[in-house]
Amino acid sequence: FWYYALFAGWVFVRRPIWKSTVAVLFVAATGYKIPLLLPIWVMGVVAYRTCRSGRVSATVGSILASVTLGFFLVILFGGISLPGLKEEWFPQPPLFFSGRVVPDLLLGLVVMLHIVGFDAVSRAWKAPDARSGFSRAIRFAAGRCFSLYVFHLPILIFLAVAIPFDHANALQVGLVLLLALSVVLSLSQFTEQRREPWRRLFRRLLRIPTVAEVGPKKPGSTSPTPTT
Repeated sequence: FWYYALFAGWVFVRRPIWKSTVAVLFVAATGYKIPLLLPIWVMGVVAYRTCRSGRVSATVGSILASVTLGFFLVILFGGISLPGLKEEWFPQPPLFFSGRVVPDLLLGLVVMLHIVGFDAVSRAWKAPDARSGFSRAIRFAAGRCFSLYVFHLPILIFLAVAIPFDHANALQVGLVLLLALSVVLSLSQFTEQRREPWRRLFRRLLRIPTVAEVGPKKPGSTSPTPTT
């Protein structure tokens, strides 16, 4: 929640002084534990902007993708362990989930570099037919991945409490995971798959004009200020 609040304030607040105020309020409201992991979120922003710029060559991208993939394989099948990945790890005071900040930052950096590298390599690939089953499957999954990200943990916690099952039984665990996935897909039909109706609703509630209402932006003009 707090990272999204910081993102909203930083993006939608216009004046630099108020942007800084939002950042200070974020730290004041969250203490020191949550900001410790903020660099991982920033890495995602860096990866997004780097991929959009297209400045990474296919050669550099292939090196980044290969090296980071090798890192993942060593972690999964080699002798290296990181807390929360191969070895069992539980949040402990005083940092709780931020207690593994060093391996989390390392993992975040590797993931960022892998995304940037794979994007640079894949730009030269021929796009599959949009009507193919593979393309439809990718679009289906992509259109629901944010719902999976947002809903999976609370749903799993609820199911773990509401449904007694043997955590050591692979079949029972698999069935619970399938149930959780089914709930996520159902919720996505009313949330992520209804982005435009929700967007129109909040625009009306916040009285934010659309591009059609204010007209195209002229060169050198400033963005319209939303009315309140």
